[in-house]
Amino acid sequence: MGALESLRELLLDSTTIEEIPEWRRMKKLEILSLDKCTLLTKFSFVGCAAVATNLSLVDRHLTQMPKSIENFNSLIHLNLLSTNMGELPDVTRNMKNLKVLKMRRPLRKISSAIGMLEKLEELEAWGTFKEIPDNIGNLRFLKTLILSSPRISMVPQLPESLINLCCKTTSMKTLPNFSNLLNLRNLRLTLWFNHEGPCQLEGAPSAWWIGTLQMLEFLKLSSPHITNLSSNLVLLSQLKRLKLQRCHLECLPKLPTNLSYLGIKSCRRMKTTNDLSNLKVLSYLLIVACDELTEIRDIEGLENLRTLELVTLPSLVKLPDLTNLKKLKKIHLNGCSKLYEIQGGPASLEILHIINCSNLQKFPDPSSFRNLKVWDPETKESTSDLVFREFVNVNT
Repeated sequence: MGALESLRELLLDSTTIEEIPEWRRMKKLEILSLDKCTLLTKFSFVGCAAVATNLSLVDRHLTQMPKSIENFNSLIHLNLLSTNMGELPDVTRNMKNLKVLKMRRPLRKISSAIGMLEKLEELEAWGTFKEIPDNIGNLRFLKTLILSSPRISMVPQLPESLINLCCKTTSMKTLPNFSNLLNLRNLRLTLWFNHEGPCQLEGAPSAWWIGTLQMLEFLKLSSPHITNLSSNLVLLSQLKRLKLQRCHLECLPKLPTNLSYLGIKSCRRMKTTNDLSNLKVLSYLLIVACDELTEIRDIEGLENLRTLELVTLPSLVKLPDLTNLKKLKKIHLNGCSKLYEIQGGPASLEILHIINCSNLQKFPDPSSFRNLKVWDPETKESTSDLVFREFVNVNT
């Protein structure tokens, strides 16, 4: 194979190859993939290394990089996902052209060599590492950063170039401050309790800086440490999707008007959603496992709502009048044990899915919905000739 001088892409995934020889004449090789080569034990990237730009090493048996990796100075994409390497080797500091680096468990340490990768645009690191090198802030082209480790206790200042940020940990001592990341468009922040000890963030200030990230389009917050949200959240005019999970919020602040998706899960202290009437473009509303939620306010004005899903809301008694929601196509109710009444529904409704709502006494007659698609799961007999997309089980 070494004589294939014009070869640009070599995919050896899932083969029984045991050795990579010295392919000195492969001067045009750009992509080399060795995914799941479980028998591979010897590497010699001499020759092809000078020009290869994409290297994928995804073998779970691989515990260290071959020494010849230091010759990959032209490498652009390095994929180490699912390997068993505990640390990024220092030789990677010579990969000045590297743009994408992906590492996964059992990564125990992120080397300071990261800060030497001047052209890095995407960094993905999953493992048990505790510290993030301070010089990560020097990566002025970094656009996507994923950091996931239960041991992360703090995050240093990150480069302002970031567009996508995901941070997951259970050991944060103070809420991070990302107020300098004014170019962020996607933020996923997961800070959970460490069950081995008391909550270290109890009483910590809220993430006030989120309201300053004017470019945000997607925001997911998952943390019992977050007890309130900045009133400036309403100013995030670009925000389209908002997910709140396990936050200790008692109510929602006023939300940005351009939201198209709102998901609230396991916010067990939340008693009310507050006024949602300003969400004129909201098309999907999902509320799950909010034990104390007693009311969902002012959804009757959500003129673009298409899907309403309410699951495991044991304190919810009734819904507002849904008649005027002219674009609503799906209502899914499950585990709303105290729900007594549904006040009207639009003619546009196609799916009415009600399960485990044993107290429900009043709801619109399904026959009044011209577009309703119904399939009785007991008899498997359809009530129309339409193509049915989902079971419907109405408890009366």
